[in-house]
Amino acid sequence: MIRTVMFDVDDTLYSFYHANECAVEKLVEYTAAHFGWSRNEFLSRQKDAMADVKRFAGTSGGYRTRLLRYQNMLEGADQPIYPHALEMSCIYRDAILDNMIIEDGVEEFMRFLKKQNIRIVIASDATALQQFLKLERLGLISYIDAMVTSEEAGVEKPDKKFFERCNEKSKCLPCEVMFIGDNPEKDYIGASLAGYNAVWYNPKNKLSTTKMQELKNYSEAPALLSKI
Repeated sequence: MIRTVMFDVDDTLYSFYHANECAVEKLVEYTAAHFGWSRNEFLSRQKDAMADVKRFAGTSGGYRTRLLRYQNMLEGADQPIYPHALEMSCIYRDAILDNMIIEDGVEEFMRFLKKQNIRIVIASDATALQQFLKLERLGLISYIDAMVTSEEAGVEKPDKKFFERCNEKSKCLPCEVMFIGDNPEKDYIGASLAGYNAVWYNPKNKLSTTKMQELKNYSEAPALLSKI
């Protein structure tokens, strides 16, 4: 019997790819106007800054803090970090929030879970603030009972330590947890190794070399839940 359902956030509750593309274009416009950078130059500098931050922050939530990435990007380009790092961070955040499209059937499924007295936990590689803001904008925050982020756990999925923190917040046995996420390695394999009933959220019907329990539409989720 499932007593807790855990959800990843990005590309599981909404399309991160779409929102991120919109946010990146806003930053390309900003850096072109202020620094004369081309789109390719921005993308190259962003990639380098991400790698530079990750050398020290590792796979903790700090690595995913956009302000740190833009600060390091500007430092590497010998550009003033103020006010631009703050401005770029806000531009990115607002563009993501403004361009999120909730996955069909997510809220209906969460409403179903609450009626069944099933606990809902978020498990995401991100900072807590980022995910709180997204869940609030998506209209889902009131359904959430607990949250684990890589910022809190200090590591990202599929690290065992991340799922140990999830175990603490599930308030049930691992075999009583259903974990839904879009990433086959981080979400599916990580959750499976933790003893959860892992489900690969695969709305675009991507091909996989391994057999996994799939969910292609949240309208199918209640029936899948009853089979586990």
